[in-house]
Amino acid sequence: MKTLLVTVSLLLFSNVFLYSQTTGNTSERKASKSVYVYYVYKADTKQTRVFVHKKNSIPPEYLKPDLKLKRVDQFSLKDDKAYSKSLFKVFSKSRLRDLQQASIAITMYLDMNGNIRSVSFYSSPEITVYELEKLEDSLKKNVAFSFKVEDDRGAVLEPCIINIRIQKVLDGSFPY
Repeated sequence: MKTLLVTVSLLLFSNVFLYSQTTGNTSERKASKSVYVYYVYKADTKQTRVFVHKKNSIPPEYLKPDLKLKRVDQFSLKDDKAYSKSLFKVFSKSRLRDLQQASIAITMYLDMNGNIRSVSFYSSPEITVYELEKLEDSLKKNVAFSFKVEDDRGAVLEPCIINIRIQKVLDGSFPY
């Protein structure tokens, strides 16, 4: 099993970064089964991006102002191709070709067994909430991690973030 190199960062930092450098609006959008909080914004580059998560899905302990996180090390996927498999279960090859210039940053909140509790997305607005809902379901079914807790003093695990460029999935160069 390949060691998965992922960027792990604080949710609070991500939110501060997203909301401090942007202008946009927040709305709620209904998908097939769930309601999603949908924040559309334009960064200084004039590129429109969206930050999306299922309403009330981010675990409340991650929203505390004095949040202390357990640091983790040695992340590895239990299935080396889990992300690609999840994408191909949700998107047809034709749809992926339509989205080939897009990317999706996925923040995953994990339990101590390495399973995904909840997900938030930072993506191109061309990807619909219906597709993101299906992707969230697919990720929860197919993606699981093994890891070692490096610092056990925090209350919850650091969120795991990965950026997926659709073009790399299509051409086979995306390793996961």
